Amino acid sequence: MSETRVEKLTALQEFCNLETGVLHYQAFREEDILRGKGRMDADVMFVGEGLREMLHMEEMGFSVIAGLRLSGMKKEDCYWWEVGEDNDEEELQRELDEVGPELVVVLGEEGKGVVSRATGEWKVLQMKHPGVLRNLAPEKRYGWIVKLSLEIDKVIGR
Repeated sequence: MSETRVEKLTALQEFCNLETGVLHYQAFREEDILRGKGRMDADVMFVGEGLREMLHMEEMGFSVIAGLRLSGMKKEDCYWWEVGEDNDEEELQRELDEVGPELVVVLGEEGKGVVSRATGEWKVLQMKHPGVLRNLAPEKRYGWIVKLSLEIDKVIGR
């Protein structure tokens, strides 16, 4: 059942107290994110730089977790690909072929080029890296969360 933007914002408000900033959030552990880690039959794959560090930082990690939660998902439901200095395109292509996600969420510019050269039958969603959300007004951060959730719902039919 697809929800509207207003319904997503209402659910987000229940997930966190937007007025006081109290978050119901459990940070990722160091071993949670490595290059190429996650559910091998994931519908959603995240590709980006600094995922391990990002998901340890409460505000940035919360944005991704909140977007997933609004779509009825958890971090364990996804596959995570950390873009490294070598940007191994062949390795990413193998992972994409093996996982076969319906949606590839590219966080930031670093993964954009690597993913754009990959071939396959998935939809690509380019999003700002959550690291830039710290500098945005709260309503923009909440808009980012809702956009992620709505796109997940649209592509994988949640």
